[in-house]
Amino acid sequence: HTHTHTHMDGNNHDPSAPAKAEVFALEDTQQQQRPPPQAQQAASASSAPPPVAGPAATHLDPSAPTKASVLSRPPAYEAQQIPATLPAYQPEAVAIPVPVYQATESTPLVDGAGGAPGLPPAYDGDVSCCTGVKRDRHLICGLLTTGWLVVIALHFTKTGGELNELKNFFIAFGCIFGAYLIECLCSGTCRLLFRQPRNHSFILSYHRTICRTPPTLSWHIQCYHYETRTRTSTDSNGRTTTTTSRERVNTHSASHVYSLQGWRDKSNPLTTTSHALCKLKFSKGFAWRDAGARQRHDREKAAWIRLHNRDVHYDFNFRYHITGFVASYLGHRDGHAPPWWVSLWVYLLLSLVGMSWVYRSILSGHSGLNRHKFHKTVW
Repeated sequence: HTHTHTHMDGNNHDPSAPAKAEVFALEDTQQQQRPPPQAQQAASASSAPPPVAGPAATHLDPSAPTKASVLSRPPAYEAQQIPATLPAYQPEAVAIPVPVYQATESTPLVDGAGGAPGLPPAYDGDVSCCTGVKRDRHLICGLLTTGWLVVIALHFTKTGGELNELKNFFIAFGCIFGAYLIECLCSGTCRLLFRQPRNHSFILSYHRTICRTPPTLSWHIQCYHYETRTRTSTDSNGRTTTTTSRERVNTHSASHVYSLQGWRDKSNPLTTTSHALCKLKFSKGFAWRDAGARQRHDREKAAWIRLHNRDVHYDFNFRYHITGFVASYLGHRDGHAPPWWVSLWVYLLLSLVGMSWVYRSILSGHSGLNRHKFHKTVW
């Protein structure tokens, strides 16, 4: 046999060679006595139990795939059909409850309260002259009115209205009453009436316009120096007089608009009051977005000043401007015409007779007061 012959013909002598030869000889004998594979399959088929239905049949069938082959086989890929056009997105309608503002007797009057949606109803109460005084005292007008009234009272109480004292009376009264008239013409009430009352829609449109308008930062420089000048004059008697004065002489001036890289409006929404009339007082301001934007502005400003500083002294002015900005308006409700006495001519006529302070107090009592600031961030 092959195995026995191989070990016996080896070059090295193995002491266990006779034992290995006996083992191989025994295996050959068993192989000769074993029936062929076809006979083994027929015998196993005749002696095997009947097939079992269910999951156990897979394990009993020799032709069934093994567990390892089943686990290693990848799952079959089924391609999904994607539609050529996707359906349009339709948002669901969600009902949002909106609170309704209702003014009651216990509702306090708060100027500028913006918690109510839209324009609240007119507030019929609290429109007295005392309320107007609390809201806006008009101190300068009140003091000047008191002044010329005191001058009249003193003239008739101390002098008895004598004619020889009229000169002093007219001088004192004219000075105080003249200052009173100038204050009436320069007052905020005169400016409000000069622009005419505006409805609520106009005020909202103005607010949106200013919020969308870009701000402007501009510089102006005025260079100057002082000169000493001597003047000589001769009077009718032949005497000569020499006067020396120090006067300012303006020389070079320049203006420049700073180039902003960007801006963003940060203004709050416009609030409303519960009055049919409302005094709206607007202001404006800005802030730098970060320290880098401010440093860039300061560097360019310093370089521009060095370029235009061409004299001994200079004045530098910085201006923040929004095109179309108006400082104040007198607004009224849509569909509600202002009273007949809310007019510039009525105001001027009453001011001439010394009743400007009374008119302003009544107007303040019938009007709410709303202060609003347009704030922008620049860089």
